[in-house]
Amino acid sequence: MNLRFPRTVTNDEKYRPAMSVETESEAREYLEACIQHTMSLGLRRAEAERIERQNIAFAAYYGFRESDETIARLGKLFHIEKEFTRLQQLK
Repeated sequence: MNLRFPRTVTNDEKYRPAMSVETESEAREYLEACIQHTMSLGLRRAEAERIERQNIAFAAYYGFRESDETIARLGKLFHIEKEFTRLQQLK
């Protein structure tokens, strides 16, 4: 997967690839690329990780939602079930 994001990137370019992640190793690699990109903008790791998990959850739930199965798979792979629960409560 070996991802690197340019300094300026659209949400579509950054988060759409997450929808096709199938394995834990792909999820770790993808999330790390997202975290590194956000850290390059001046944030500390913990804050960048929190933001990226929320952004992936939001993109999956509202932006690129394919099915409930996709949401369940991504929730497990990215460990973002808690973020999905919060988004469901906002409906």
